Amino acid sequence: MNLKTEQGRKSAIEEIETSFINSLREIGVELSEEVSCEVLERSIDLYHLDLSASQITIWVRHRKELNFGSTGSFTPENKEAYWRTIHAASILKNWEKVCESVNEHCKRYSDLVEEIKKQNP
Repeated sequence: MNLKTEQGRKSAIEEIETSFINSLREIGVELSEEVSCEVLERSIDLYHLDLSASQITIWVRHRKELNFGSTGSFTPENKEAYWRTIHAASILKNWEKVCESVNEHCKRYSDLVEEIKKQNP
């Protein structure tokens, strides 16, 4: 993978994000079909349809925490709040395995950032 091009860097990041979502499914976490994520060096944000109202953040590298945010409506009609609730509950049911996966994927992302810096001084 060519990390000197924008497309190469984007593809490498997408590969880590896809791997994380697949790992959650393998663990047994219930996920929306439209789930997406953003892997960072110390946390991972999980979304339904890339909507910020559905965002939950999982930190585990330095502290173990699930930031669930808040909303005034938790109904199936409010898809963002509904999926945020489902995602958070399912993550909590599988917390230890999810933490392992978050650590693994954050480390992969951190290693990728270092490799990008090396290749693009």
